[in-house]
Amino acid sequence: MPIIHYNSKTTSEALADKVGVTYGQFDTIADEAEKKAKENYDAYEADLVNFARLGYLYIGTIVAIAIFLVVFLLLHVHNYVGVKLTIFLGLFVFAILSSLWVKVPKPEGIELLRNDFPKLFSMLDKICLKLKTQADVVLLTDDYNAAVTQIPQAGFFGGTTNYLILGFPYMMAKSDKEFVATIAHEFGHLSSNHSKNSDWIYNLHKRWDNLLQNLDEKNILFKPFFAWYIPRFSAKSLVMNRKHELEADQFSIDIAGADARARSLVSAELKGHAYSNTWNDVFKNARFSPEAPSDVYDRLRVNLNTTPTHELRKWLNEALEDEGSKSDTHPPLKERLVFANKLEEYQNISDEDLHALVAPLDEGQSSSEIYLGDKLSELISTLNQSWYHGYKQSWEEKHTYFKEVETALQELKDKEQNGELNLKELKAKANLLEELDEIDDAIAVRHLILEKEPFHPVSNFLIGVYLVEKKIESVNNVDASQFLMRSYRHNLIVADSAHIVTTQHFIQQNREVEMSLVEDARKELEIAMKERATVKDTDEFLEHDLSDEEKEAFVAWLTKVEQIKSLYIVRKIVSHFPESKHYIIGLNVHGTPSEELFELGQVIHEHSAFIDYTRSIVIFDTWLHKLEKKIKAVPNCLIFKRKGKEIQVG
Repeated sequence: MPIIHYNSKTTSEALADKVGVTYGQFDTIADEAEKKAKENYDAYEADLVNFARLGYLYIGTIVAIAIFLVVFLLLHVHNYVGVKLTIFLGLFVFAILSSLWVKVPKPEGIELLRNDFPKLFSMLDKICLKLKTQADVVLLTDDYNAAVTQIPQAGFFGGTTNYLILGFPYMMAKSDKEFVATIAHEFGHLSSNHSKNSDWIYNLHKRWDNLLQNLDEKNILFKPFFAWYIPRFSAKSLVMNRKHELEADQFSIDIAGADARARSLVSAELKGHAYSNTWNDVFKNARFSPEAPSDVYDRLRVNLNTTPTHELRKWLNEALEDEGSKSDTHPPLKERLVFANKLEEYQNISDEDLHALVAPLDEGQSSSEIYLGDKLSELISTLNQSWYHGYKQSWEEKHTYFKEVETALQELKDKEQNGELNLKELKAKANLLEELDEIDDAIAVRHLILEKEPFHPVSNFLIGVYLVEKKIESVNNVDASQFLMRSYRHNLIVADSAHIVTTQHFIQQNREVEMSLVEDARKELEIAMKERATVKDTDEFLEHDLSDEEKEAFVAWLTKVEQIKSLYIVRKIVSHFPESKHYIIGLNVHGTPSEELFELGQVIHEHSAFIDYTRSIVIFDTWLHKLEKKIKAVPNCLIFKRKGKEIQVG
């Protein structure tokens, strides 16, 4: 899995590159399946069923051969060698069957029992009766989510237990109708109203994923085949996955109504962002208190309606403009609203109705209050304690970090009293002020940065956003849109957000001429992002231009990650927005399991955040020999290499 992306993917899709299926090939397989499904869905489904059977055929063939050999030896070879071979093959068959005995961990949470929550189970029973399914176990978690998952009861070939997972924050955010719409959608996936083949394939998709996760990396009989097979099965079945989502939406509409389903989808999107911001606000308190709060879920009942209108518009527009990708298992929000015949309503939603989507519900109106009843206080107390013990250490670390930020900021302020800060020090001061949420002071420093570096993208972007939020027309005859558009060509990390804020700013001011300019920039931006989305051995690379301090930052953080054997950095030559550099971070790693590579990529991504430009993370393996060779041929690309316990710095 050489190229790390941070969108949500199944294990099979995550392994696509590693087993010789590039993202382009994956998309081609998915495209062909989609085309066939549009021409003749029954033929597509039949092909998918046959491909699904191939997995079983491979397993059955290997097991059958092994058993045949054991029986043959028992019947015809009775000497010492035959006995040893029989024992060896018997153990081999046992190892095969053991490897196929998929042990999927059960989801964790607080189990909700029928006798304690009669109203909740009464609602669930009505939905399950209509959809001809059932909830075997209901769990309450601390996630902002609601989901149904099936866990095998007896390995890969056994039956399943249906788990309904209810995130308490999600229940707090949802009205009764929205919550019912969500639950109906989730159970729609398990409904026997689906066709027999599609229901089987839908569940088989997850089982193949589980199998690949649980097979030992050294399993030479099954791992290579399923590493080849599962990404292809995943690509072929994505059409059905998306169809299932819309079918489940239809079940939701039938039970709760189109209004409730559409509102549930859109409010979940907006409240999800607002909920994340709320958690950020909670952790900001770590600056002032070394002790984590023991009543955090009580505090979450905050007024989310304080989110600025332009921020809500940005979130909604991003969601509605997202066309999805070939690897998505879910249709984009726009398609789902079209399906519910509600797209136009949300495209033209008023500011008042937009804020109503994220406004806190009146007392007694949230699904948590309605369905958890008199057990609500007890559950909140349990969740509070669980959160406190789970985050106590990280909270203390956050408090220590804030104190270090305050100390570093004070040192810069002391230095400033004795003379002007240089450009690097000004950037550091602005960052520190923003870390402490002292935005007005940070913006003042950002203006000083622009005096020294007029096209500094982050400063232009943040000043532009600040002016829009504060409804300030201009500063020194430069208006908000000019600040925002300066960031377009110089940093793609901020360009997408800058486009959305600029667009909304022009809409509010009825500046149609400028809107066309923004749209032109948007089109080029999309091409530029696509150009940076892949790394191939046909690309051309330049020597990186990182400072010694930036290289030292990589060494300081990432030499602690023992999986990394060596790390290299180059720049990719790009045609679109060349002013915005794109870095390639290449790694050789020790035998890290495939499912851990995304986590490793995330660690590297976070610890390279001081680079103000886009970057791809490439993990070298045998499939990328040419790319690895080409990157390592670039002068001064080595940042560090691990030799035993010694670190060799490039």
